[in-house]
Amino acid sequence: MQPEVYDYIIIGAGSAGCVLANRLLADPGARVLLLEAGGPDRNPLIHIPAASPEVNNGRLDWCFTTTPQAGLAGREVFFPRGKVVGGTSSINTMIYIRGHRRDFDDWARMGATGWGYEDVLPWFRRSERFYKGASELHGGDGPMYIGAAPYVSPVWEAFIEAGVAAGYPRAVDFNDGGDMVGVGVYDVAIKRGRRQSNAVAFLRPVMRAPGLTIRTRALARRVVFEGRRAVGVEYTRGRGEPRFVRAAREVVIAAGAIQSPQLLMLSGVGDPDELRAAGIPTRHALRGVGRELQDHPQCFICHACPEPITLNSMRTLGPRARALARYELTRGTIMASAIPGCGGFARLGEGADRPDIQFHMVPGWARDIYADEVPAEDGTTLSICLVTPRSRGRVGLNKADPHGPPRIDPAYLQHPEDLESLARGYEEGRRILATAPFARLRGRLLRPPQEPRTPVEVRAWVMASAESTYHPAGTCRIGQDEGAVVDPRLRVRGLEGLRVADASVMPRLVAGNTNAAATMIGERAAAMILEDA
Repeated sequence: MQPEVYDYIIIGAGSAGCVLANRLLADPGARVLLLEAGGPDRNPLIHIPAASPEVNNGRLDWCFTTTPQAGLAGREVFFPRGKVVGGTSSINTMIYIRGHRRDFDDWARMGATGWGYEDVLPWFRRSERFYKGASELHGGDGPMYIGAAPYVSPVWEAFIEAGVAAGYPRAVDFNDGGDMVGVGVYDVAIKRGRRQSNAVAFLRPVMRAPGLTIRTRALARRVVFEGRRAVGVEYTRGRGEPRFVRAAREVVIAAGAIQSPQLLMLSGVGDPDELRAAGIPTRHALRGVGRELQDHPQCFICHACPEPITLNSMRTLGPRARALARYELTRGTIMASAIPGCGGFARLGEGADRPDIQFHMVPGWARDIYADEVPAEDGTTLSICLVTPRSRGRVGLNKADPHGPPRIDPAYLQHPEDLESLARGYEEGRRILATAPFARLRGRLLRPPQEPRTPVEVRAWVMASAESTYHPAGTCRIGQDEGAVVDPRLRVRGLEGLRVADASVMPRLVAGNTNAAATMIGERAAAMILEDA
């Protein structure tokens, strides 16, 4: 029986994969196959912005955990990744941050030629349908609607006033290419109170296009090669027999910063020592695969809130039902907004040339940030996130089984400066919350259970509480040195017909949330593929 043949096979219907599927259809007559290990994005909770915590740690999530982290007192850390059409853009908090302009200029200096800020800005603009219209900085007619928060919580208003009282400017646009330091309400990928995942923005408009085939619950097992050329993909649906599909032009891996390197290694591409330990023959030695894993660690400050204005109150049946009813009628309640819909950036390190700390203010709290049961008592949570981590970890294989989880070691706070930087961020967050504008909402301290009083106690709390901010990157980085995995055109070095296009290719993690940058990478990858075709 002859295999199915497509021009392009995209592995992963996540943030970049949805963009690729849309844009590659610009090639007249192109046959595009999109393989997604998860199911369709039909769960209604996906599309209610404030329900984002309810779609983590469940059937829409891979529910990964890290290895024990020495920098976090030996704890294993929950590490969510979207297992659904739209990928993590279907379960994230929808905040739209591109990163600092120097992040991209650093990419170019590190060997990612053509990926400086002025190079990537047009590709950010191409995706956007910005609510204020087109400008030199923003796009006005792209597929993805980027808007202001449809509802502003009193908790956010108080935090912004507290930040101003602490000396921060009030930010109007964190994506204007400027300094980014300041406090304000974040722009979000929400349209009329509904999540604008990359599946909604890019994939839904072309789902019935004659050139596109979408296959869900289809787990890629390996890329198949003839010589040095990738010629197709072997995948399974459920526990069924492996199937093979052939690519006439290219295979594009867009499975994300964890599973793109995992798939390369399962295909025999990676560090020979890693492959040998998993019992996989080396097809192509590329020692950078899975290395240089980067993520933003975050710690928390939670206070009780004396007023019933947070998400905790709405967890009880009556208020929740009323909030959902108002949401369905008006799309203007807190249910229509990203939960950490406000925050800001601080530059605290001596000599820092960009922000090193990002704040997210949540109108709610949990005894544990991933607790199944959220307390009914009202509270607030300030997340303090280190956006310039120096620590570098690794993704590896536990065994040669595509159904099994990879080994994820982000090496959180292993670089001593990371612990010091996050501790400074904690102190700065505490200073902001101590200002007068936040006083009426600042009840007793909930997390940490006792106020740290010395620098040693602050560091101990950071190590005891820090978690992932769900922004992994760097494991298949762009470059021209021996440690790079893809070249500046995202082609896997030393192979033909194979590219990687997702957050794994970032040479350095951007300062801020990563979905905007992953979307931009998808845009650029599609353009490069079409140019080369």
